[in-house]
Amino acid sequence: MYFCVRLDEFKRKYTSQFNLCEKIYIYYLHDFCTCRYTLLVGKPPFETSCLKDTYMKIKKNEYHVPSRVSLPAKNLIMKLLKGDPTDRPNMDTLLEEEFFHTGKK
Repeated sequence: MYFCVRLDEFKRKYTSQFNLCEKIYIYYLHDFCTCRYTLLVGKPPFETSCLKDTYMKIKKNEYHVPSRVSLPAKNLIMKLLKGDPTDRPNMDTLLEEEFFHTGKK
């Protein structure tokens, strides 16, 4: 089960309440992104019919973003699902992503 929140709400709630450092909430953003991926695609990014295969896909960071997913969403997913958490964007960079600034107003 994944817990989905708006990104600004996540930052405000968890950093002020628990005084978490940026690296910790970037880790949690991986789960946030997995949730968004699931909402956009219809299944989790690493899901397979066999749990062992699922774990291998997670370990190898193997996933596919379908072409029907918008480019801003695809770019965000690829940045947040990087295997090495230190390669993921920091919060300030993340909030500037096109995904959060496009769409109907």
